[in-house]
Amino acid sequence: MVEPNLVRLGLEGVFETAFYSDDVTHTKPHPEALVGALEELGVVASAAVYVGDTTVDLAMASAAGAAFVAVGATTTPEAFRVAGVERVWSGVGAWADDLLDARPARATRSLVPPRPGEPGRAAGRATRTRR
Repeated sequence: MVEPNLVRLGLEGVFETAFYSDDVTHTKPHPEALVGALEELGVVASAAVYVGDTTVDLAMASAAGAAFVAVGATTTPEAFRVAGVERVWSGVGAWADDLLDARPARATRSLVPPRPGEPGRAAGRATRTRR
């Protein structure tokens, strides 16, 4: 069910790892899939952010020790608030835009020093490489 949507959205081959319900013994909210994905990527849970659209996703992220960001309209903002989530973004893009725009000005500047005689150059919006 997930793979056809990845193809439809042009995301086939974008992700370095994926865990589906067939790949694990325990499904959400058990953290088995998230922990497995993080292990494959070599990322500790405390350094990860799980982006999800349900309180089951929140429970899984919490059980794994990862931060959580609520997106979408699958679960109401009120249900997330009851579960302790303060903000729900309309989608992953809205969250990423807020995240990148919230950085201090110096964090969005180029780390490449200006050439002699050239004033400092500001870099464009930060981009992330896909793992």
